[in-house]
Amino acid sequence: MIETHNTIVISGLGLVSSIGTNADVAAAAYLAGVVRRSEDNGLLVFDEDEGDFLPISTHRVPILSHGFSGLGRLTLLGVEALHSLLNDVEKDSVNPTKTGIYISFPCAVKLKNIYECKSKLKDNKDLLSVCKHSAFSLDNESSNSYKAVVKNTLEIAGFSVSLNQIHITGGGSASIALSIQLASKDLNEGKFESCIVGTFDSFVDSKLVKLLHDDKRIKHGGNPAGFLAGEAGGLLLLETNFTAISKNRTFEVAISAVSVQEEKSHYFTNEPTSGAALAATTFDVLNSSDKNKSSRIFISDHNGESFKATELASMMVKLRSQDIDLDDIKIFTPVESFGETGSANAVVAICIANRILGKNYFNTEDAVILSSSLTNERASIRLARVN
Repeated sequence: MIETHNTIVISGLGLVSSIGTNADVAAAAYLAGVVRRSEDNGLLVFDEDEGDFLPISTHRVPILSHGFSGLGRLTLLGVEALHSLLNDVEKDSVNPTKTGIYISFPCAVKLKNIYECKSKLKDNKDLLSVCKHSAFSLDNESSNSYKAVVKNTLEIAGFSVSLNQIHITGGGSASIALSIQLASKDLNEGKFESCIVGTFDSFVDSKLVKLLHDDKRIKHGGNPAGFLAGEAGGLLLLETNFTAISKNRTFEVAISAVSVQEEKSHYFTNEPTSGAALAATTFDVLNSSDKNKSSRIFISDHNGESFKATELASMMVKLRSQDIDLDDIKIFTPVESFGETGSANAVVAICIANRILGKNYFNTEDAVILSSSLTNERASIRLARVN
């Protein structure tokens, strides 16, 4: 449990996913074992065992039209996510001119770029250079272009901000941690009154699904070790506890610690990951508290792929070697219910942690979010129940 003194708290949550358009309801549904997926006739893959094209199961957002794809679909996810967030707080209490916007670049777009480069490059070292180039950051052209997309998305939802209020981070799921770090710094320095942190991402994309299927990463009858494509838009409202109290917000969870690092080995290196970076970030956030250097709740973005399972297991071994008590640990993997949502995985996990801590499930005072991006970014976020 953390004292509400000079802390950054989560004072609002917005989530649109296959389970619905309310963050707390979706988190409760996940914890109750609810899974909402269906065969997607719009996405067909060739099953070698059947010798035919078959639909795959996906975790689509039900309210979105099948006619939208690409940036149009991401925009709709963003609009619905902002509506969900503003429905969670009093809309007029969030002043657009005093709010910083911290959005993670969609992992689906990044992955498509990597796969397209992979098909053109003969040398794997060149591909690794492409992966490395975007670690936790973006080139100016991509950043500025996506800033315009985010600005337009917010305006459609009735929330107008200037471009210099928008910050874009790269790095998939792990980049949410970096966004939280940047937003927390700006809040503590008084640059903004409030910060909206999050992303909108969709793996339910025919081109991306084909690329992933060709790489044997999509789960179906002939490939049980893959993942199911999902999509989500998730946004967090972060404020200092003083601002949240002054605005009569209801908040139950604070940001206790955040750590980000880069892993040398990842999926595109064709080498098993050592789990060193994820273990290091997790050790950092667990070691941030003198009172309690362990946590009973880990929420991971493990998606069913063998390389992610190997990394998670390796991380656990390394933590045990550093005298971290993991005997009573509970590990939650939301991808089971939401599908692979790329950069939104961490926001989904935070919504679930907020439910667990807010309702005091499992008699625990904190939870750790584990983020292992599909390239080399790794992060851990420790959330604590406020006093």
